[in-house]
Amino acid sequence: MSDLGEVAFEYEYEAMRALSRRKSRRLRAMAASLRDIVDNRAGADPTTLLLHPDVPPDVPGRWCRQHGYTAGLGADGLTVRRDGEPPAVARLGDTLRWDGRRIHVEPRARGEHVEPPA
Repeated sequence: MSDLGEVAFEYEYEAMRALSRRKSRRLRAMAASLRDIVDNRAGADPTTLLLHPDVPPDVPGRWCRQHGYTAGLGADGLTVRRDGEPPAVARLGDTLRWDGRRIHVEPRARGEHVEPPA
C-alpha cells in the first residue's frame, strides 16, 4: 500500500471513531480524496498502464486517448481500438504498453492474483 493509501486508511479509521457527524464527514471526504489521488497515479506513466481493481474506469480511457486510441468498457473487458488496426481486448490484470507507435496488450497469467502497485 502506498503512503497516501495508509494515510487514507487512518482518516477512515478516525472517521469511525469521531463523535460528531460533521467531523466524520470531513474525515471520510479527506480519505476519499486521498484514495482518488492514489488511484489516478495509475494513468501517470505514459508507457505502461496496469489494469487492476483500484483503477477508476475513466483512467484507461484517458490513457488511450493520449495515444490516439478509443477505449470502451464492456462485458469482455476494455476494448482498445484505432482506425486501421484490429481492436484489442484487455482484461483485469493485463498491462497496456505504448511502444511509441501502438498500444499492445500484455496478458497476465490467468489465475494470477491482481495486486495494485504500491
